[in-house]
Amino acid sequence: MRTLARAAALLAVPALAAVPVRAQPSTPARGAVVQRVTAAIDPSQSYALYLPSRWTRGARWPLLVVMDPDGQAAVPIERFRAAAERNGWIVASSWNTTAEADSALERNDRAVNTIVADALERFSADSTRLYFAGFSGTARYAWTLTQRLERGRVAGIIGVGAGLPQPPEVWLPQLRGNRPFPFFSAAGATDYNLDEMTRLDTVLIATALPHRFAAFEGGHEWLPAELAGRALDWLRLQSMALGTTPRDTPWMDSLYAAGLARCRELERAGALYDAWAGYHALVDDFLGLRDVSAAQTRGAELAQDRAFRAQRERRVADALEFDQFRAVLETLLSGLRASPGGVAERRLVGLLALERLQRQEADSASNRAAARMATRMLNTTFALSAWEGDQFIQARRYRHAASALKVARQARPGGGACWPLARALAQAHDRDGAFEALGCALDRHGATRADVEREPMLEPLRADPRFAALLSRAQS
Repeated sequence: MRTLARAAALLAVPALAAVPVRAQPSTPARGAVVQRVTAAIDPSQSYALYLPSRWTRGARWPLLVVMDPDGQAAVPIERFRAAAERNGWIVASSWNTTAEADSALERNDRAVNTIVADALERFSADSTRLYFAGFSGTARYAWTLTQRLERGRVAGIIGVGAGLPQPPEVWLPQLRGNRPFPFFSAAGATDYNLDEMTRLDTVLIATALPHRFAAFEGGHEWLPAELAGRALDWLRLQSMALGTTPRDTPWMDSLYAAGLARCRELERAGALYDAWAGYHALVDDFLGLRDVSAAQTRGAELAQDRAFRAQRERRVADALEFDQFRAVLETLLSGLRASPGGVAERRLVGLLALERLQRQEADSASNRAAARMATRMLNTTFALSAWEGDQFIQARRYRHAASALKVARQARPGGGACWPLARALAQAHDRDGAFEALGCALDRHGATRADVEREPMLEPLRADPRFAALLSRAQS
């Protein structure tokens, strides 16, 4: 199996894919997503592919490698398809990438290496314009490519829903000496990692990396198609600013005009802080490429507006409220580690006021901002509690895992905690609780008969008559 380090050395070698042109499969359709392409160099690897309609073998094309943490290639490639057509980019989205801790690095290395090799050999990808997009765990993985691929090979990164693989003070010094590459980041407004992403954008101000952050309506998920398009447009603009590609003045002018129009629309909608941030970003992106006085002037005017200042203060207060909530949550989870059980769980749920947050979330019609904050807090409670539960399961501390997972289930009854909770409770010899959680997993969270039959952690339940009864109603 080729390693990524080997791929770095081979990127400059025409025989990278080791597949003669005459033996290559026919070129997939252009201008349409091909759901599954089997890699020529490694038939165990496959990816969804988009070739722009104007693609020809005689030119070199930018390549965007998309890495979903669950290997679901079809979802993200649709988000990037329209922008890839507009800009003339190849998009290849892997069916083999993962965020599973025990196998992620090896599996992702193999998937990325295969796609890059295939695209260079079969689709005339440009080896100097290799871009990588990841979500959650694969967004963190994308940063490692800047170190482990040959320097200068990573032309840019799109990271959604997660930041660096290590704290900034540990990771950013490793980037010194690299050629600057642009980084576009995004997160949903209710994503539990939103604060991490906004802080990373601030940290990057002290580096040479061009960077841009955008929030969108949603949670911990891939960015929507409209924002994915803006990300690709921004990366193309940065390639012109860095001198990687020739400047296209009419295209830059149209992109700037679209940005101005978007900011003015935000003003009309009363979102003055977002409009101000948009004007500021336009100045930052286009300074030195064209006249930015329109954005500069309007941004300065907005900064003096009383309504804008009130919105800015509200943003600061919201950030402080969330930071305080998260600090309390992490402290309470630490207490749960020391003393698992029903009393600790009820104390945690009560102090976090999860039921009140759920009512607040449901009442979005009367207070949308409060409902959004409640959603973010509930999502964060679920994510951190479920993560704690997973860590305890790996450590075989099953009572602790069950306590953490019960909190996750309280925060998000429909969030998928039932399956790991059933496994933990079975190992903790709480059969009644395990069967209740298992029934929830089967009825509400898509667990199947095959999942139950092959799960070794459910072994303590198999002799109980209730186990056969549950299997009889499970989906095949």
